[in-house]
Amino acid sequence: MATKTIKIDDIDGRDGDDVAKRDFELGGLMYTIDLGDANFAKLQEILDQLAPFMQSAVKAKQAGRARKNTSDTPAGA
Repeated sequence: MATKTIKIDDIDGRDGDDVAKRDFELGGLMYTIDLGDANFAKLQEILDQLAPFMQSAVKAKQAGRARKNTSDTPAGA
């Protein structure tokens, strides 16, 4: 018995022979998404437009949790 795998485009919900798992990189992180040819072309266009911004940007440090200083706590609190 044969089985058929149907891939669904993660953006528009369409299935088709052109839908495939597409890998892309953004900000040094790798992502994967199932896209048809048209949506993959849109993604590539957006990434191309975003590239100069990513090249000029500096990664921001994540804010740390504030420490509670016990000497700032009022007596009896």
